Order: sequence, then structure tokens, then C-alpha cells
Amino acid sequence: MPALLPDLPLPTLWPLAVLVIGAPVLEEVVFRAGLHEQLLLARLPPASANALTAAAFALGHGLTRSWWLAAAVVLPAWALGRLYQGERRLAPCIAVHAAMNLLWIAIAAGAALGGADVARSDEP
Repeated sequence: MPALLPDLPLPTLWPLAVLVIGAPVLEEVVFRAGLHEQLLLARLPPASANALTAAAFALGHGLTRSWWLAAAVVLPAWALGRLYQGERRLAPCIAVHAAMNLLWIAIAAGAALGGADVARSDEP
């Protein structure tokens, strides 16, 4: 029976765990349960609260990572805000955020692994 996870050294798995579990939990607690909820409690219109939270989320990524990443996370952050506004529950937001991060990792890994093949696509 194949293993669910390849035999990767712990230093390789640790960043994956942070990106797929730690970051979604922390970021949703800070941005959704923190900022977004406070803006809603302050009676900002839901669309404004969501837009400000998505902008703050993107700003945080821009200041700590890159501005390209900031641009890439604005719409997903807005979508997570819409999800939060529906029931004001964190668990669905954390789950979707984790799935989005896993998808980003899979795309990046696929590009890294398949990049060599794409570069040689002109060979017969």
C-alpha cells in the first residue's frame, strides 16, 4: 500500500504544515474574527468591512512577502470575507483558506517539476 505522504525529511514537511494549517488558522483569527468582526460590530456596511479586511490582508502579505503575492491574495481574501459574512463562523473560512494554500503549493510544485519539460517542448 502506498504511503499517504512521501518519506520527506521533517524540515521539508514543516513549511508545508505552516502554510496549510498554521497560516490559515492564524490569519483567519486575526483578519476574520478580529478585524472583519470588529468592523461589522462598528456597524460598517458588510461590503465595506469586507473590502477593508481584504485590503488589510493584502497589505500584510505585501509588507511581509511580496507585492505580487499581495495582488494575488486580494480576491481570495474578499471571497473568504463573503463566506464569513454568511454565518460569521471561522471554521469554513479556515478550511477554504487551507485548501487555497494547498492549491497554490500544488501549482507551484507542478510548475517547478514540469518547468523543465515545458522548456524542452520544442524538441521532437
